[in-house]
Amino acid sequence: MPRPKTFQLERAFGAAYKSVKAKQDSLNALDRVNGDHGSHAVKNFKIMSQAMKAAKGQQPSAQLAAAAAELEAKGQGGTARHYVNGLRAAAQQFEGQERLGKNDVPALLQSLMGNVPAQGYQPTAAAQSPQANQNDISDLLSALGGQGNVAPAAGA
Repeated sequence: MPRPKTFQLERAFGAAYKSVKAKQDSLNALDRVNGDHGSHAVKNFKIMSQAMKAAKGQQPSAQLAAAAAELEAKGQGGTARHYVNGLRAAAQQFEGQERLGKNDVPALLQSLMGNVPAQGYQPTAAAQSPQANQNDISDLLSALGGQGNVAPAAGA
């Protein structure tokens, strides 16, 4: 019986970074306070992606903890601290696991995104399309969830 495919954090966060970077201008436009949420999100996902890549080969909890530490030191914007908390929660949740599988993705997403408050967002008239907002969320979830973009680890 074949072993299940493993979920590679460094590849998933790299894909999420690329997705957020592609949506940077849209995210900035949705930010009615100071117009820089997309710019901060790109920088923060780049930090997380690079930390995951630097910790490649370590247990998932170590990769997540490394990303939390880097983001805490270098993160930008108000949501960075929420992502730090989410990364730490995920690191604790997966402590002791040698690898993550596709079935771990929902729990990972809940840990990461469950720490980011939904309040404070008030769309502009031009950005009130639920479809536009749903596409941004779908792109991010697809990047983190693999959807064929995450290859199995060597030997898997």
